[in-house]
Amino acid sequence: MQKQEGLTVAEPKMDVGSTQPKEYQVGGRGAWAILSVLFLLFLINRADLAILSVALQPIKQFFNLTDAQVGMLPAMATLGIALLTIPASIFGDRWARRKVVSIMGLIWSIFTFVTAIATNLWQLLVARFMVGAGEAGYATTGQNWASASFKPQMRAMVLAIFQIGGQLGFIIGLIFGGMLVAAWGWQSPFYVFAAPGIILAAIAFFMPDFKTLRREGEGLLSKEFFKEVGGLFKIKTYWLIIISQSFFYFSFFAWQAWTPTLLMRTYDMPVEKAGMMFGIIILAMSVGSLIGGFAADRLQRRNKNGKPYFMIAVRVLEAVFMVAALLALNGAFGIFFAAMMVMIMFGGMLMPVYVAVTTEVTSLRVRASAIGVNNFIAQVTGATLGPLLVGAISDRIGGGAHGIQIGMAWLLIASVLSCVALLIIPRYYPKDSDVSQEALIRD
Repeated sequence: MQKQEGLTVAEPKMDVGSTQPKEYQVGGRGAWAILSVLFLLFLINRADLAILSVALQPIKQFFNLTDAQVGMLPAMATLGIALLTIPASIFGDRWARRKVVSIMGLIWSIFTFVTAIATNLWQLLVARFMVGAGEAGYATTGQNWASASFKPQMRAMVLAIFQIGGQLGFIIGLIFGGMLVAAWGWQSPFYVFAAPGIILAAIAFFMPDFKTLRREGEGLLSKEFFKEVGGLFKIKTYWLIIISQSFFYFSFFAWQAWTPTLLMRTYDMPVEKAGMMFGIIILAMSVGSLIGGFAADRLQRRNKNGKPYFMIAVRVLEAVFMVAALLALNGAFGIFFAAMMVMIMFGGMLMPVYVAVTTEVTSLRVRASAIGVNNFIAQVTGATLGPLLVGAISDRIGGGAHGIQIGMAWLLIASVLSCVALLIIPRYYPKDSDVSQEALIRD
C-alpha cells in the first residue's frame, strides 16, 4: 500500500494489458477543463428544466390542455429522474464517466429539441420523461468525475462549483426562457438550449478520464460490485448523512417550493415580483455553496472532523434564521426577506459538503452509486414530502397566508432531526473516511 495526499492508495489491480499504465493526472489544467465542461453541461440541463416552468401556460393554450394535463409535463421529468437515478449511477461507476456523461447530455439535449417539435400531449410527455432520464445519473457521475480529478483538499470547493452550475442554469432558464417565449413563442427556448447541450456532450466524450476500477477478470456488472454497493449501508457516516440530508431536503425544498406563494399571499406581491425575489434567493444559495465549499475544505485541513463540525454549525444557524424568518412574517418585508436570504445562503453552504462527506467515506469503485442512492432517498423522502406536508397542513387549517406560515413552522421539526443526525457523525467520520482507494490510471 502507498500513501498519497492523505489517502491510502492501493497499487493498481485492474487489467491494463501488457503496456505500462499511464497515471491519471489529478489537478492542473486538465482537471479545470473537465470541471468547466461539467459545470456548463449542468447549467444547460437545469436551464432546460426551468424553461418548462415559464412555458407551461403557453403550452397549455397551444395544445388546449387542462391544468391536470399540463401539470403532467414536469411530473414526467421528475419520474424519469427518480426511476433511473440509481441504474444510471451504477453505469457511472462501471463504465467510462466520459461516455456516460456524453450519452446523458445527448439524450436530454435531443429530447429538449423534441419538446419543441412535439405535435400532441403524448409526444410532449415522452420528451419530458426522456429529458429526466438523461439527467438521471448526470449529477452523480459528474460529481464523481469532478471530485476525483482534483486533490482531496479541494473536494468540497470543486463540488460547490459544480452545483452552482445547476443553480445558475435554473436562473438563466427562468430569465432568458421567459424572454424567448415572449419574443418568439414557447418552442424557441427549447430550440436554443438544445444546441449547446449537444456540443458540450460531444466535447465531454473526448475529455481525460480514469480507467474504471475493476478487478482483473471482472465483468461490467459483477456480483462483487453489487455486494460492495450493499456494503455502503454498513458505513455509519453514510447512513447518518442520508438521514440528515433527507430531513434537510424536507425543510429546504419546501421553502423553495412555497416561497413565491408565501410572498404573494402574505405581502400581496404580484407574480412577476415574487418570481424576481425567488431568483435573488437562488443567487444567495449559489453564493452560500461557494462559501461553504471553501470553508469546509479549510476546516478539514485543521481538524479531522472539520467538515462534520462545519455542517453542525451551519445547520444550527440555518434553523435559527428559519425561526427569525417565521417570526418576521406579517411584519416589514425587508426584515423577513433578509432573514430568509441568510437562511437560504446557509442551506446552500451545506449542499456541497453533504456530497463531499459522502465521497470521502465510500470507495471510488462505488462512489457514483453511493451518491445516487443518497440522492434518491433524500429526494423521495425529503424533497418530495416536505412541500406536500406544507400544502396539506395549509389546507387543513383553511389555507391563505396563515396556512402556509403554519405549514412552514412545522418544518422546524425536520431541521432539529437533521441536526441530531449530524451531531453523531463526528464519532464515526474520522475512521469511515480512511477509505482504501485504488490508484487511478488514465483510460
